[in-house]
Amino acid sequence: MASTEDQQCRLDHWYEEGKGREVYGNLPAYAAIAQSHRDIHENLNKAVGILGTQWQNDLDSHAQLVGCFQAAEKASATYMQGVDNLSQQKLAG
Repeated sequence: MASTEDQQCRLDHWYEEGKGREVYGNLPAYAAIAQSHRDIHENLNKAVGILGTQWQNDLDSHAQLVGCFQAAEKASATYMQGVDNLSQQKLAG
């Protein structure tokens, strides 16, 4: 299974090098979304690592996998709230 570091995904390219920085980089919410983006990748990459093991037969691994997905979901919700804040700040001008 492949994993993706946050610096390699399309969002990061948009965020760091593309229109994201150009259009939104001056807004307070812009910097706030970086950590949740990293957290999503970190937790999903941990899950990918666990999926490469015999997790089905190990209750600890199963619990870790569930925890990774829960943490990624929480980070995703935080990220989406950050994107909403970014949009609201841009519209408020």
